[in-house]
Amino acid sequence: MNILFIILIGAFVNQNNPPLNSFKWKNRILILHHQEDFFQSMKLKAKELNDRDMIMIHIQNDQLSSFPRTLQIDLKKISEYYDLKNDDPRVILIGKDGGIKLNKSSVMHNQIFDLIDSMPMRQSEMRKKSEK
Repeated sequence: MNILFIILIGAFVNQNNPPLNSFKWKNRILILHHQEDFFQSMKLKAKELNDRDMIMIHIQNDQLSSFPRTLQIDLKKISEYYDLKNDDPRVILIGKDGGIKLNKSSVMHNQIFDLIDSMPMRQSEMRKKSEK
C-alpha cells in the first residue's frame, strides 16, 4: 500500500513539474508552435533576444528547433504540458518566474518585446544596466 502511494505521489509531482523548469529565474522562453516565418524573423533580432535573456523554441511537424543555442529537451513533454495540438499555431511567452505571460495564435515582434519590457523584473534589469 505504501509503495502504491509513493508511486502515485511521484506521478503527480512529475506531471505538475514544468518541462522547462531548469530555465526558471535565468531565461524567458518563447515557444513558437507552427510559426516558422515568425521564428526565422525573430532570429534576426538576436540582440533584442539576448538583451532580454530570451530563448526561443520552435516546434513544427514533430521537430524542435531552438535559438540562440541548441537545447536537449523533450518535445513530447513540452507539447503535452503546454497543450500544443496538431497544426494549431501558438506563441507562448514564459517569464523568468516560470509563469505563462502570453498565449496567443499570433503576435507582432514588438508586442512581445513591449510586454517583456513592461514587466517589473525587466524594469529592474534595465535600471541596473543603466546604472553601470
